[in-house]
Amino acid sequence: MKKLKIEKIKFWSLIFIGIILMWSLFNYSLSKAAITSQDIKNEASNFGSDSPIKSVQDITSVIEGLVRWVYYIFFVAAVYFLLAAAFGYLAGGSNPEAVKKAHKSLLWAFVAIAVALISVGAANIVRDFITPVGGS
Repeated sequence: MKKLKIEKIKFWSLIFIGIILMWSLFNYSLSKAAITSQDIKNEASNFGSDSPIKSVQDITSVIEGLVRWVYYIFFVAAVYFLLAAAFGYLAGGSNPEAVKKAHKSLLWAFVAIAVALISVGAANIVRDFITPVGGS
């Protein structure tokens, strides 16, 4: 009983310390982010002047870059799930729970591959949609 009370005290004191830390970080960030009306006017006058996107081809190159990252991330996830499934099948042996986990890992590997392939197709659809007819 006494141990449970000590655990509760530890828990609530950690919560309290966390709240105090978050509050102090929030106040610190607000004090550093003081924006004047002149700052807003300067940003409004320069809005978009340094943007890397100047044409439709720039938009498509940004989308293709994002899709490339999604593609790589999901294929890495697929490899991870395939390795987890293989390990699950090997280590599981006759344990039905381990085999069930391996089945789920294999399913998630296929989902990751499907998302990676769909992202490439979606990028092509968006590129075709925003590219002017007869343009490249």
